[in-house]
Amino acid sequence: MKFRSMAGWLLAAVAVAAACLFFLGIDRAVAWWRVRQLLAAEPQARALLIDELAKHPASSCRQLAEILVEEDDTDRATILGEALCQVGRESGGAADPAMAESLDMIVKGYRTCPPAGKEQAALWAASMVERVPDGARPTSEFVTGAHRLVELGRVSAEPAPRAATMRLAVSLAKANLTEETLSRFRELARSGIADADPRVQLAAISLATLPAMRMLDEVAHCLGSHSAEVRRGALLVLGPNPEVLNEDALLPLLHDADPQNASLAQSALVARGLSNDQIRLGRLIADPKPTHRLE
Repeated sequence: MKFRSMAGWLLAAVAVAAACLFFLGIDRAVAWWRVRQLLAAEPQARALLIDELAKHPASSCRQLAEILVEEDDTDRATILGEALCQVGRESGGAADPAMAESLDMIVKGYRTCPPAGKEQAALWAASMVERVPDGARPTSEFVTGAHRLVELGRVSAEPAPRAATMRLAVSLAKANLTEETLSRFRELARSGIADADPRVQLAAISLATLPAMRMLDEVAHCLGSHSAEVRRGALLVLGPNPEVLNEDALLPLLHDADPQNASLAQSALVARGLSNDQIRLGRLIADPKPTHRLE
């Protein structure tokens, strides 16, 4: 009886495997199995599984994307996102028509996708645009899907997907910024600069400082951010641009609560030709304490 029971289970397993092969096809069935192995694997074993998935990039990316749009666990979503990036890169990124199919699957499921999945989806799309081989271009279908993902992600209630969406916008703008998309990207950059989350503000600075955007004057708003990292990002961009940020505007930054930012402000003033005595006087004039200013 025990033997018959084992044989029954074996036959059932074979039947399930045969059904998977029939309905999914060999490539998709293998991808389905490998993705589930990947999620259960120890960190040291994941690289080998990703290499196996990369042998069938189209079917593997579809399976990874299908699970990603339903994944609420941040760690598992990160594993799926990293695998998507590596597998998609092997096939040529956004230049591969198969990647547009995976992106379309993500766009369709985005509204109900958990925050962790939304973030990884945008990061993957950005990676695919950035990984296009030299001499190739993203397919029009992928670009259309990526723009749709930006429109969906920019209004996300969670900051992590908004920041990832901003990075996707930077990748798209670098790849192909047209007159048609310029105004939309400027609007997106403005909303990011005004965002309360530092990650979104930093990504918005990267978008706003692209030469074609011509938005350096608006980046100055980030100098008042509560985040030292955001203020630093704005300083690095605006410090070498006296036509946007003059010396009077730089002086208060000598008293920035972050020592690295204060040092950057001083370096910017030195680069503009101010002497040590002038900087010392400027520091006193801009001191927030009235008694120091009287000196």
